[in-house]
Amino acid sequence: MVNQTLDTVLDIAAGSVEKVGAKFEAIMHRGMPIIIGFLADQVGLGGIGTAIRGIVDKLREQVDKAILWLIDKVKAGIEALIGAVKAGVAAVLDWWSARKKFKTADAEDHELFFEGSGEGAELMIESKKSPARKFLDDLPDTVKATPDWATADAAFTAAKKVIYDNTPKDKDEPERRKKLVEGELVRISAAFSRLAPDQPGPGDYPTSAGVKPPGGGGKARKNVVEFICDTPVAGSKPKQGEDSGTPGWKRVHKAGLTDQSDKWVQMHVVSEQLGGEGQPNNLISAPNSINTGYFRSWEHAVVGSVAARDKKMKAVLWVDVSVSWRGGKYSDFADSVSGRAGLRLWKGKAKGKNAEERWEKNTTPTFTAEVAVPKPDFHEEDLISLNFSSKTDLDKITGSRRLSELITENRTYLSYPDFISKVNAAAKNTSLGDIKADLTAITKDKKVVLKDVSEP
Repeated sequence: MVNQTLDTVLDIAAGSVEKVGAKFEAIMHRGMPIIIGFLADQVGLGGIGTAIRGIVDKLREQVDKAILWLIDKVKAGIEALIGAVKAGVAAVLDWWSARKKFKTADAEDHELFFEGSGEGAELMIESKKSPARKFLDDLPDTVKATPDWATADAAFTAAKKVIYDNTPKDKDEPERRKKLVEGELVRISAAFSRLAPDQPGPGDYPTSAGVKPPGGGGKARKNVVEFICDTPVAGSKPKQGEDSGTPGWKRVHKAGLTDQSDKWVQMHVVSEQLGGEGQPNNLISAPNSINTGYFRSWEHAVVGSVAARDKKMKAVLWVDVSVSWRGGKYSDFADSVSGRAGLRLWKGKAKGKNAEERWEKNTTPTFTAEVAVPKPDFHEEDLISLNFSSKTDLDKITGSRRLSELITENRTYLSYPDFISKVNAAAKNTSLGDIKADLTAITKDKKVVLKDVSEP
């Protein structure tokens, strides 16, 4: 009986309820003798004689009615089951027929939909039909670097886990899943709508601008180039000579640091290649090894990236360079220079009327560099001051303790002639006599100064 009943499962799935009912009735009729014999054994009859056959026949009519009642109940149950299965299938099918329209930031119409059926259905996007994953991956790198793209990517990834979740659920799952899928499409479309995959036209690009030092004159603090596109605006060279105005340059020039092996130069803060001007507020004094070394490599990387293309799009960059200055007697000399450069991201034509509004600054730099600038060595520890050095130090240039004493006794000297006059007058009253020639020779020694050598 059980085996025959199980054989009817395919008929049930096919909706052949009448056929199944008839077969089930026949099975029940054939089982009646077995059932009655079993009941007789339970009450000790041992067998069934002719005397009780009439009773059985009378009972058969009631039994038949009971069987028919049971069959009706089974039939109704099967029909209800098949109806629920059909309704469930319709509900499940419904989730992959869901569609969602939306507009992106560039006002272009798109629609999310599924292609295929069941768990093999793939989420697509249609403007030009393509898989939603491919739509995200094919956007320009400038768009993919934006927070909006990251949000869209995260929304899409999270939605896939919900839409294609195969975990068995209860009988209410189809309807619940349909609502979940529709909700996820809303989230994806909302995230995708903030993207602007349209390509900028020639008039959408900003014009490169030169360095914009804050406040005009003074030292460089943070010099900025807001837009660099195509060929940067040409910069300019610094003024030559010790009076160029570059911080610290006159002192460097007088000390002869421009003639040593690693000669000191006037270094642009923002490179001349990037539009940096040769003005005091965009220049520092630094060894040539700093000017042409690691920091120059950073500048070349920035210049090279301007020439790069993302498909048909031109690169648009920003640059800023910060200078940290020393204190005390070296306050005109930089301690370090830090450069940053990054992308400006195309946000779409709908973001504004002019180029500046359509290109958003990505504050995370793409290129960074920092270089320490050495302190200039003026050899001031070797200088002898006529006004401040000790007798012991003066002995190095006088060769005479007595003369060293006269120098310290007749301070302060306003000039070299003043020094010669005062010390020579004092020496005439000693055994030294007239030493004007010797004093003149001392003033011509490059190591001899009048100032305090602890100060610049």
